[in-house]
Amino acid sequence: MQEIGKLVRDIMKDAGMEEAGKLAEIREVWPSLSANARHAEPYRLENGELFVKVDSHAWAQELRYSVAELAEEIKRRKGIEIRSVKIKVNFK
Repeated sequence: MQEIGKLVRDIMKDAGMEEAGKLAEIREVWPSLSANARHAEPYRLENGELFVKVDSHAWAQELRYSVAELAEEIKRRKGIEIRSVKIKVNFK
């Protein structure tokens, strides 16, 4: 039996929504990636570029320091290649 995640990815790929499926996978593991992850939320994936909103400028700076490690961990856990990360400060 196929794992549900793969089935969903296949359906989304067929519907032209592959990146939305990858983003859902990233969001699934995001809380376990780092202590900073709770102050940041991935909201878009486009051509390998991950867009993340953060609570404050301080958290944006912290996230910038760990972008390479986060991208590496996403690739290791989900097989998704992240070429770059754009960070947006989004005050709540």
